[in-house]
Amino acid sequence: MKIGFIGAGNMGGALIGGMISARAVKPKDVWVCDQDAQKISRLCRARGVRPARSNEEAARHSHIVFLCVKPAQIREVLLDVSWVVKASSQRKIVVSIAAGVPLSLLESGLPAKTPVIRVMPNTPALLSAGMSVLSGGRWASSRDVEAARRLFATVGETVVLNEKHMNAVTAVSGSGPAYVFYLCEAMMEACRSLGLPTEASRLLCRQTIFGAGLMLKKLPVEARDLRIQVTSPGGTTEAAIRSLEKVSARRRIREAIRAASRRARELARSAKRG
Repeated sequence: MKIGFIGAGNMGGALIGGMISARAVKPKDVWVCDQDAQKISRLCRARGVRPARSNEEAARHSHIVFLCVKPAQIREVLLDVSWVVKASSQRKIVVSIAAGVPLSLLESGLPAKTPVIRVMPNTPALLSAGMSVLSGGRWASSRDVEAARRLFATVGETVVLNEKHMNAVTAVSGSGPAYVFYLCEAMMEACRSLGLPTEASRLLCRQTIFGAGLMLKKLPVEARDLRIQVTSPGGTTEAAIRSLEKVSARRRIREAIRAASRRARELARSAKRG
């Protein structure tokens, strides 16, 4: 299977690295195109992939074409890819990770019956700890979606959902890492106010978040139950939780995620209008 990448930024580079490390694809079967020639050069040296001189060349050599570009670039890229798909006797699958760009827009920019898959990954994919959600278009078969899912599984966990859930997915897992980083920022500020040394504070906060996340990942226990286990009656954790409840922290988190979901819907509508 040959794969083409149009866009070799952080996410595109992470996917390429994950796929090659997992031996899901051979380096010589990966073609990469990017406006930044230095990015392509670095990837070719580091991963042994092939440079493509244009979007059309990357698409022409590939069975699966990954669109790893900014939403503002998607229409131009679709035009390039469309000519190749139309002229090719070989069936091609197009996979887009462009945030907020709906399947309907992707399909309208390609020849009829082109199998298209929309994916929302997140930045922990850079460390093979990502969360990717896939939605297949009208002409993407279950085999097409599974082929794409296996590739994204090389950089983390995957789930296949109907596209109607994608705005919520964007608000939860797409933006979610930023919420955790925001929590870490707040914990660091608290450390400073308590007089803890900077380096010790950094280690305390980061390892605590990492360890808690690992427990959520590895233990067959709900988050609520893990919280209760740590919250001894009359103890320090209970005092902290009560303080959070007084300012309705739980409700505010729900509101924040809903706000992100609303913005995702607005961006999707804007992408359709062009």
